[in-house]
Amino acid sequence: MDDEPTVIHTNLPTLAPANWLDFRAYMSDLARQGRQDELWSIWSRVAEITHLPAPSPSITDFDFLGFKVPVRRIVCTQAGCDRCGRARGGYQFPFLGPWSKSAAIVEEPELGPAVAFAAYDRCHEVLAKDRMWDASSGLELQDMLTATFGRVLYQAEINDLHGAAHPSVDDARANEVHKAHRSMLLWLRWAADPAGRSMPAVCVDCGGSGDFVHQILQSAMCRDCLQARVAMASRPLSDSGSGRESD
Repeated sequence: MDDEPTVIHTNLPTLAPANWLDFRAYMSDLARQGRQDELWSIWSRVAEITHLPAPSPSITDFDFLGFKVPVRRIVCTQAGCDRCGRARGGYQFPFLGPWSKSAAIVEEPELGPAVAFAAYDRCHEVLAKDRMWDASSGLELQDMLTATFGRVLYQAEINDLHGAAHPSVDDARANEVHKAHRSMLLWLRWAADPAGRSMPAVCVDCGGSGDFVHQILQSAMCRDCLQARVAMASRPLSDSGSGRESD
């Protein structure tokens, strides 16, 4: 819409708790005034950045027609993040918009949080749009959601955070759940670092990377599974242990 409010993501240091409280009050005011288009336009472009270990339940919600509406949460994926590395937890809200004061951006972070909060309490100016655009990282929420989905879930898989060992090829051939697990790991590995490559095909037998095509089945297969199928098809019927024809 033409009068869509300006909302940006920033990498500059901000006073997350204060900026969040102003955001929540602003969104609740929009709900009370019936300005739903503006409310949902803003909601669709912001998220809480959660550091590990993640707080539960989420503290970021606002009132809408008597309901608590949560803001989406994104797990921090910053390499070498001090908060996550030291398990300090907490959250950030690095989004600026019509709710933000000019003091939401911490100009001198080296002076410490007490000075920043004191400056925020004294501030009554709304952050100017030109200053907001100067502070923009250029990222939009969909960019961050894509990176989070691929990187976080892939890291969860490769680090065995679910407590399950990665299925072997033999396990995957015998069990559809194990095969799906291998397929998901393959796709997440690609999503974490696509590097211009197309999404990989999945082997119909084991769930691994399907780099070959079975000419009769017309299905993607890995080299080992394709060779196994060819070997099985070339065995005499008396060796197959059944009266059925082989593949």
